[in-house]
Amino acid sequence: MSLWFKEKAVQKIIVVLFVLVLSTGLGTREAFAYVTYNCSDEFYTCQGAFLPPGYGESQTRSIYVKEGMVITYGYLSISENVYSTTIVSLVSLYDGVVKSEVVVPPEKGAGGYYTATRTDWYSLKFECETDHAMECYGDGYLRVPIEP
Repeated sequence: MSLWFKEKAVQKIIVVLFVLVLSTGLGTREAFAYVTYNCSDEFYTCQGAFLPPGYGESQTRSIYVKEGMVITYGYLSISENVYSTTIVSLVSLYDGVVKSEVVVPPEKGAGGYYTATRTDWYSLKFECETDHAMECYGDGYLRVPIEP
């Protein structure tokens, strides 16, 4: 009888741990949608992100940018054939979307420059505008020069 109670206790602990993992986002589909990477070098602070197939959106980590600095950003579809529209948005923590571009097939990418109008945290967001998220697959970056 004592062994039976121990087995039930272990089962309850496993269930609690499983629920904790799922509720924190670990092990869920959404956790894998935000695959970010640091692409910085000696000249630029840079953050990148992948938009994996099957996910509707992804976003880079934020970069702290001082007013007047030029932000460079870009997105490129990795798919051979692009059938879906992707919205690429430069997002300010304070102001929200400050610049947005639509990548319409057969174009495979978007990018450009933006001069920061205020000191703030900026990130780049990619959104797939289709019912078939498997068609969206790309890579993007956001970078600013390192001040001397």
